Amino acid sequence: MINICLVGFKGYWAKFLERTIRNTPGVKLTALVDTLAEEGNDGLVVSKSLHDALPYCQAVVIATPPHTHYSVARQAITAGKHVLIEKPMTVNSRDAHELNKLAYQYGVKIGVDHTFLFSNHIRVMKKMIGEGKVGDVLRIVSNRFNLGKFQDSGVVWDLMPHDIAMTNFLMDGKPTVRSVEFLRHRHPAVVDTAQISMMYGNVSYGLNLSWLYPKKVRSTVVIGTKAMIEYDMLAELPLRIYDKKAEKGDTAWTHSFNWVSEYQGEAREPLQVLIEEFRDYCLGGSFVSGGSLGAEVVECIEETLKAETL
Repeated sequence: MINICLVGFKGYWAKFLERTIRNTPGVKLTALVDTLAEEGNDGLVVSKSLHDALPYCQAVVIATPPHTHYSVARQAITAGKHVLIEKPMTVNSRDAHELNKLAYQYGVKIGVDHTFLFSNHIRVMKKMIGEGKVGDVLRIVSNRFNLGKFQDSGVVWDLMPHDIAMTNFLMDGKPTVRSVEFLRHRHPAVVDTAQISMMYGNVSYGLNLSWLYPKKVRSTVVIGTKAMIEYDMLAELPLRIYDKKAEKGDTAWTHSFNWVSEYQGEAREPLQVLIEEFRDYCLGGSFVSGGSLGAEVVECIEETLKAETL
């Protein structure tokens, strides 16, 4: 049994984490921490101070604002507690690398909640790519649009971590930035729309982000020499595989489009899988979204932001 303290439990995402922790075998929610905490909550330790809650847990789940992640995680790690941090891991890569060093020094585990890495659809995509089902990957395109909740941090810090974590996972690596276009339609200091071009080796990657769109779009398409995969997170059947390709012959181009298949396998709630696998990680298991990936994602964001000034 892993006893867990949830920090920032008054926040938006924390209510989903709290529900999932309560419903996961092998873990127990023993403490809640928030600066807005009030007395009493189902017999749990409830406090405004993490220091007061640390004796009651082996792991700390951090759902506070990103600029606080480093200080909260550092306090937990140096107290010998495992940590799971909401994305982004930190607001700069220096702090992310420092947390990884501290976790190694204190012999604890550090994970980052890149939730979509715990979707079975993403794992099926990775398996298909690894088995050569799509041939050589040529290009990946991700679109993340909505009339979003505007925040001063902008779409790059708010939305980009999801897609970069997924694509780094699919491609087993980190991209280089080719070009960026940031647009600030509603406020001169807030990026509300971004078009980003990257490369994973020879694979091109296009990432499009916007808070100014009439409907919610969450999609990733993998384009290969043999087939294509579409992951539409909002569709009833999110994963489609297309036998669709174009090839140059001796005298002309040929196009083929023979079938579309829809993956209808297991589709468990990613957040449930996340908490289960974090539990096992604390007990010595593996974890797809550890601190090294968290630091990579923050580095990618920093490089993207820097590219605008080049």
